[in-house]
Amino acid sequence: MTLRGKRKWDFMEKLIGAAIPRIRDFHGIKVSAVDESGNLNIGIKEHLIFPEISPEQVKTTFGLQVTVVTTTNDQAQGLALFRFLGVPIEKKEVK
Repeated sequence: MTLRGKRKWDFMEKLIGAAIPRIRDFHGIKVSAVDESGNLNIGIKEHLIFPEISPEQVKTTFGLQVTVVTTTNDQAQGLALFRFLGVPIEKKEVK
């Protein structure tokens, strides 16, 4: 699914502010999750990290892949953008 405009920003806000902090034993998104074109790729094991989902009403859990495509030119610019947006990325620097 592709999100644009307000829906995109609503999803990013929910992902960064509510869902990612609920991941068990989370220490930051790996620098390698941002590819050489500056796009972010995150694999989520359980959709239950989103706060509006009630675990008691879920029969089957599933994972999902989130890809955030940017117009940046390289990994360093992508990392800078995502850190500016508040995405919790590890402090490890790019070579």
